This record gives sequence, structure tokens and C-alpha cells, in this order.
Amino acid sequence: LGGKIRWARRLADLTQTELGRRCGWSLSRQGELERDEVTPTTNQLARLVETLPILTELLNDEDRR
Repeated sequence: LGGKIRWARRLADLTQTELGRRCGWSLSRQGELERDEVTPTTNQLARLVETLPILTELLNDEDRR
């Protein structure tokens, strides 16, 4: 999941700091999510998908495999 979050963030041309700010958490939390050090809560995942709509497609592609 962390790699997909990172990929979606880069496609949106956002830094970790910018994405974290838009989602309401710190740079360190964003890094932890992207490195799979923590699993996002349902609320965090919802904020990520709201901020990075392409993430929905990336996650759905995984489900189809």
C-alpha cells in the first residue's frame, strides 16, 4: 500500500510535506505510511483517496489481479 500511496503522490506532483498537510498529519506520518511502517486507519485512507483520487484506481487495479 505504501508504494501505491507514494506513486499516487508523485503523479499528483506533491511532496510528502504537501500531502501530509492536505491530509492533516505530519511529514513523519506520511513517510511512515509510504514505507509501510504503519497501516493507515480507515479515516486516513479516506483522506488519502479524497486528496489523491488516482489512488482509488491503483487500489482497484490490485483487487482485479
